[in-house]
Amino acid sequence: MKYILLFILIFFSGCSQKDNLVNITEFGKEGILNDEGKYVVKPLYDKIYLFDDYGYAKVKKNKLYGMIDSDSNTVLPTIYDDIQASFQGFVKVSINGKYGLANEDKKVILKPIYDEIHELNDGAFAVKMGKHWGCFLNTSELAVKPIYDAILQAKEDRIRFEIEGKWGYLDQNCNNMIKPIYDYAYDFQNGYAKVKINQKWGYIDKEGDFITKPVFDEGKSF
Repeated sequence: MKYILLFILIFFSGCSQKDNLVNITEFGKEGILNDEGKYVVKPLYDKIYLFDDYGYAKVKKNKLYGMIDSDSNTVLPTIYDDIQASFQGFVKVSINGKYGLANEDKKVILKPIYDEIHELNDGAFAVKMGKHWGCFLNTSELAVKPIYDAILQAKEDRIRFEIEGKWGYLDQNCNNMIKPIYDYAYDFQNGYAKVKINQKWGYIDKEGDFITKPVFDEGKSF
């Protein structure tokens, strides 16, 4: 009778995990069983999401979110309003409308004090505090404090930024690569970018050197 009941629980409420694991619901709470019918994660949560490629799963309890590892250990406590997957195992965490960041081991490396966070490339994130943006490297502290009006996703290892109405470029490590002297600047394509100065367009290389001076009324991207 016990095994029949267990089968019914799995059949009607199961959600397949990796490695022959399955989510089951018992008295309104979710847990995880292995292929021997033993609990890997006891039924303590309102929802258990799929394990990621790094061996961690998001869990929901009392309308808040956390994360556990494959041994059912808590790696992020269930205190967050949301947890969102980012790149290479990193996750964004949020509390009261503020965002932080946890690394691939689910260690919080940015406290949830920022208004927005988004990826710039495989190694850097843009963080917003108030009206301004800064740049954070996933291997260090805040590389650039929030001073920019905009920071856009990297293209060809160059990150466009705007400050006080002028545009420039950072390199992939958030270093100021090309000074903000342009009225507007486009992303790099095939090693070159279209830039605007005094209502005229020209083209620069990745070092910021002009290959065509800004003398054109219009210009096309490469």
